[in-house]
Amino acid sequence: MIKITDNIEFNPELNLSGQSPEFKEWFNLVNQQITDKTVPDSLDEYDRPVSFTIQVGNLVVKVFWLYIFQEKSSWACSDFKIEITR
Repeated sequence: MIKITDNIEFNPELNLSGQSPEFKEWFNLVNQQITDKTVPDSLDEYDRPVSFTIQVGNLVVKVFWLYIFQEKSSWACSDFKIEITR
């Protein structure tokens, strides 16, 4: 577990859907930093973002988009995989 605040912990073994409600609330604020001006780390074979890296205080948050369909026309996301480091 990675301590985010006194009340929020991150379990690196789980996708966003499996995290605590407190973490999900914190992550929603972090995720709002990803805008159309945010440059993705890389693109997949369909030219969709693979991940974004965001600095949040003393944390580095890397957000991987998990797409529902593996096709160019679908950007529907089923979940997020998250990596957090200090």
